[in-house]
Amino acid sequence: MSAKAHLNSKVLFSINFNYFKNLFLIPYLFSQHSYFIDINNTIELLAVSIFVAGLTVICFNCSNLIITLIGVELILLAANINLLTSAVFFNDGLGFVYSLCVLTVSAAETAIGIGLLIVCYSVHQKVDFRELNSLHD
Repeated sequence: MSAKAHLNSKVLFSINFNYFKNLFLIPYLFSQHSYFIDINNTIELLAVSIFVAGLTVICFNCSNLIITLIGVELILLAANINLLTSAVFFNDGLGFVYSLCVLTVSAAETAIGIGLLIVCYSVHQKVDFRELNSLHD
């Protein structure tokens, strides 16, 4: 019995290392511009569609504060996708820093919006933009 057959008889499961070798080649393939341009266009199309969806939600929403917050979050998500895509494409770390800044602003905006939502609901028992004007009294 050879050493390889002896090792295989004691192992209950085997790992195909060629699969992991191909996984480690993925960043190399994406670093080549000919492969990355198609991926970049797809990601930019995704970001534009998310931005348009968020803008549509904000424009056609008349009174619901929760839906408006979701629309603003979609717009900030599209901005983050654009920043991260450009940072990877141009091999620049500044896009990652800007993305963290946008995430911070997004978290602060969500906290303030949810605070307004709670106050509006506790005072008027409904969530409506028209009721926010009466909160300053």
